[in-house]
Amino acid sequence: MAGLHIPSVQHLARNWRSEPEFIANQLVRLVHNPPRFNYNSLYGAVRDMLILNANYEDIVKGVSREKRDSVRKNLIEVLPLLKSHFEGVAPDFYQSIAKRYYPIGRGLMVPFDSPMIYGIGGQLYFPWFSFWRSNPLSGGRFVTLCYNNRRDIDARSRSG
Repeated sequence: MAGLHIPSVQHLARNWRSEPEFIANQLVRLVHNPPRFNYNSLYGAVRDMLILNANYEDIVKGVSREKRDSVRKNLIEVLPLLKSHFEGVAPDFYQSIAKRYYPIGRGLMVPFDSPMIYGIGGQLYFPWFSFWRSNPLSGGRFVTLCYNNRRDIDARSRSG
């Protein structure tokens, strides 16, 4: 199981149980059959809403270019939720964040892939989007992964 790359922290957490064998089997299955799409177009839509004040209809048109019908429907279904959440938000700054992998076990790397950070009035906002249809962390299973390396944060903010 050396060097497994899990698609996201949410994927890791949704498979967390008290049985190590179950976890191992599910994570290996996930690595061999990763999700076949990503949410990058939604992150771009958020950027367009926050920074460019883009027209909502134009954002829908952009997301509608997705070729796969089922993926397109899923992405368009999320857009109204993003619009209502970010309506009236006017950040003082916005910065993209590069994906980083952190080891959480021997040979098990999990990405930290928050798409952005922005600030309003001296407050930092580090949104964590979870687009699951139902809460995968329900049923008493909740895992908190936290990594704080101030030097990494400072270096990224100076280089961006």
